[in-house]
Amino acid sequence: MHFSKFLRAMEVITLNALSDNYMYLLIDKTTKKCAAVDPVNPKRILDAVKENGVHLSAILTTHHHSDHAGGNAELVHQWSSLHGEKLNVYGGDKRVDAITDAVAHEQKLKIGDNLDILCLSTPCHTSGHVCYYVVDRSNPSDTAVFTGDTLFLGGCGRFFEVCFSCCLYSHILPCFFVCEETYEPHPHLFGCGSGHRLDWALRCIGHLGRLTPSEGRMIR
Repeated sequence: MHFSKFLRAMEVITLNALSDNYMYLLIDKTTKKCAAVDPVNPKRILDAVKENGVHLSAILTTHHHSDHAGGNAELVHQWSSLHGEKLNVYGGDKRVDAITDAVAHEQKLKIGDNLDILCLSTPCHTSGHVCYYVVDRSNPSDTAVFTGDTLFLGGCGRFFEVCFSCCLYSHILPCFFVCEETYEPHPHLFGCGSGHRLDWALRCIGHLGRLTPSEGRMIR
């Protein structure tokens, strides 16, 4: 009897950060390799890495704001001091603290042997904002998307650097529909308001209300 289709390599650990934010460990359980997503609190990330017996290999940064990228340099320094290894720091533009690799739209990354990552340019909250769409190769129905400040529960992040209406329809919605059409549907959504499924968020944007350009909030 074959059980491989029931096995899942991907695990996402959600960690509270600051007073109203989240950061994540994205883990390939089969290889024990992991990436830290927006690790604004390096100590808490390192504690979680140790507690879960995994090995950090990369930092995925959604955008350059300090409440998401502010811990990058310290985490890189501490990891190098502890293990003598450099971490790859991925992000969408040169303003991301300690960046080593600027990613392009639809560039593909990999964590461990099983986690395929698709980088999606969503230049809305900031001009260099990136979302990371993850597919577990060992079980392709297991998917996740890390949205940073592009998409919250019931709304999206304020558009600081670009035109609201242009980016909503030319970047946000097309990117997330790519997620649903290219891979298995209904990935889980991990952003500042983590926990709801992408189909729920899309219904909010498309059907339940409208977003105010000035505030980036959902109104009914």
